Amino acid sequence: MKVYLIGTGVGNENSMSIEAAEIIKKCSVVIGAERMVARYKNEKEVFVSFDAEKIKNYIINKKNGDAAILLSGDVSFYSGAKKIGEKLKEFENVEVIRIAGVSSLTYFCAKLGLSAENIKAVSLHGRKCNIIGHIRKNRYVFALLSGENDLKEICGKLCLYGMGDVAINIGERLSYDDEKISAGSAVEFRDIKTDKLCVMIAENKNYNDECGVYIEDGEFTRGNVPMTKAAVRAVSVGKMKIKRNSVIFDIGSGTGTVSVCCALSEVDSLVYAIEKNKDAVELTKKNKIKFAADNIEIVEGSAPEVFDELPVPDCAFIGGSGGKCTAIIKKLKEMNHDIKIVMNVISLKTLGEVTELAEKENYELDIMQIQSSFSKKVGEHYLMNGENPIYIITIK
Repeated sequence: MKVYLIGTGVGNENSMSIEAAEIIKKCSVVIGAERMVARYKNEKEVFVSFDAEKIKNYIINKKNGDAAILLSGDVSFYSGAKKIGEKLKEFENVEVIRIAGVSSLTYFCAKLGLSAENIKAVSLHGRKCNIIGHIRKNRYVFALLSGENDLKEICGKLCLYGMGDVAINIGERLSYDDEKISAGSAVEFRDIKTDKLCVMIAENKNYNDECGVYIEDGEFTRGNVPMTKAAVRAVSVGKMKIKRNSVIFDIGSGTGTVSVCCALSEVDSLVYAIEKNKDAVELTKKNKIKFAADNIEIVEGSAPEVFDELPVPDCAFIGGSGGKCTAIIKKLKEMNHDIKIVMNVISLKTLGEVTELAEKENYELDIMQIQSSFSKKVGEHYLMNGENPIYIITIK
């Protein structure tokens, strides 16, 4: 049995390829969402579903003939074809054949006269996406939207983060007779409602694609709250080895400098800035907004008590423990045995507590002492001003 995963194009049947149309004619059943299969109801058997498991069960119970599964856009671009194809791999008597279609990205780029290879593409369909971070980091960002209020929310956040001048191109019901294309700024569209079939391309001429691991201390909003200094911060963030989609705890976030550097180093990570001091919480909020770090979630409360409300972390930074470093480390290890914990320590007493705990619990430790100095020009000379030595402990 042959099962064709067919990209039907942007929407209008005229955007479907001739190859796809000919294959559908030969198949005994057509499968897909209601709007995809409606035109075939009077011609052949139709199964209305976009659920991969239900489609799999339907296919395996089908006795004869080939099947065409219709999917909007292209089967290789944010398509349900991936999940359906994986489900059908289980069956030796089913041959899966993919037929390409025109994606909304390439269609919309052609309409706007843009080159698709220079555009970062993301989707908000049933998934979390730090679209603000992508817009901050890329000149052009394309997004598949999933609801009439998505664009309103995006533009509202862009204005909050000082990016109200970002240019927004909107494509609604692309390829249909009532297709609508609009252009303006985030400020102009912050109260907009769109059709559910909607895409956007944002252009940020002031994008910043630096990774964000090293940011000068003076760039942050400061207060009377202790702050992890730039050199120590950069080494500590580097030692966490943050990956795409990492969940990170910044425990005792203080001014939020480590949270910001973690968030900017990997746009698709999620950072939980955990802080009990109200002044520190406000500073973290200010620095989150200043750096448009939308992937930071601020958690006001004490560690480790608040951990049970949060997802399982992949890595954690302990900047302040409130005298509870042993309890915090043990709780983190309970949540994820393979978590990578990075801790900054000044006190020899705390260093002793951590090494003793590591021996008792059989944790692997890596201890680095760092003392950074920064130059200051005095007359014709450069003098070095030293900062206090810090122990950077990595617990594996």
